[in-house]
Amino acid sequence: MRECPKCGHVRRQEDDGFVPAEECPKCGVIYSRARPDVSLQPYSNRPAGKGIGETIKFVLLIALVLIGFYLWTHYYGSSAEGKSTFGLEFLMVPRG
Repeated sequence: MRECPKCGHVRRQEDDGFVPAEECPKCGVIYSRARPDVSLQPYSNRPAGKGIGETIKFVLLIALVLIGFYLWTHYYGSSAEGKSTFGLEFLMVPRG
C-alpha cells in the first residue's frame, strides 16, 4: 500500500484496476513527480526563499527614489525667488 505525498490517500489493491500504479487514484498526482516537502508542510514551516531578497530590492528601490527626489528638489528647487516649480513653468496659468 502506498500513501500519496500530496493528498495522503492510501492506495488499495482495487485502485490498480482503473488507475496506473504510479498515479494517485484520488488526486491524480504522479508519485515520482510529487514533492512531499512542499505539499504537506504548513506554510509557516516552509523555509524562507526569495522573499527576503525581493524585500531588500524593494527597499533599495524606494531609497533610490527618495534620494533622487531629494537631489532633484535641491538642484531645481533653488531659484532666486525662493519658489520651486521643478522646471514646470509651462504649466503655470498666467493671472490677469
